[in-house]
Amino acid sequence: VRYEDPRVGQPSLRHGWVVPSYATADPGQAEALDVLSQILGGGSTSRLYDTLVRTDGVASSVGSWYQGNALDPDTFMVDAGPRDGVDFDAVQAAIDKTIEDIAQNGVSDAELKRAKRALVAGALFAQDSQQRLARIFGLALTTGQTIEDVQTWPARIADVTADQVQAAARTYLSPEQGVTGYLEKKAAGKDS
Repeated sequence: VRYEDPRVGQPSLRHGWVVPSYATADPGQAEALDVLSQILGGGSTSRLYDTLVRTDGVASSVGSWYQGNALDPDTFMVDAGPRDGVDFDAVQAAIDKTIEDIAQNGVSDAELKRAKRALVAGALFAQDSQQRLARIFGLALTTGQTIEDVQTWPARIADVTADQVQAAARTYLSPEQGVTGYLEKKAAGKDS
């Protein structure tokens, strides 16, 4: 899907896959997708940031997230902003290559530990806000989860293995699956 608008300041691409939600996943799958999302695009220590921003220099920004709080299947997203002069194909190829590396070769113990620590810390910090805490419980309860599911989530994240993360990448993040959206600046004088 391509969209052009003269108001676009930074072109971007977003690739999304349909994946199981916590309500539809087999035990451990949703947690593995959460950990995969953190390893793949969860900040400046992530695989995508290291590859696309630091090493290859094809993107100025990149990230990923897993939305697993639906009654039905949900989405896993990767987004990136190409650097000036870099086309979308180069960015998409770098994303695909990074995901393929995880699918084929897995993740390191250091990446796994760092991702789990970041996810659990984020959940603990969320408890400092009554509003966020209420939202967490409300969202879980309205999508088929229980209070116990919310309370045991950190332990389930801690139990995720490197093999589960690799299997999640291999199973759900195939380059042939999903949809890519491109947002770019409309060139002056160009018709829609």
